Amino acid sequence: MTRRYAAEFVGTFGIVFAPVALATRGQLSGGEAGLMAAAWVSGLAVLVMIYALGHISAAHFNPAATLGFAVGGRFPSPIMPR
Repeated sequence: MTRRYAAEFVGTFGIVFAPVALATRGQLSGGEAGLMAAAWVSGLAVLVMIYALGHISAAHFNPAATLGFAVGGRFPSPIMPR
């Protein structure tokens, strides 16, 4: 179970880190990261995390969505901590 939680943490971190890194790079280089670049980076981050970690954690990298599904009874309870 710890491996599953670690995979979810790393996946969420990667999905949040990628667009923030793009925006930071744009600010530091004096340029601007366009909306299309941000969309591509975010989408590719999700794609990479799903392929890299999906077999471990079922690729549900949004903690808010996971919690919402669990509260609504639509998420398998053995996966959620008690």
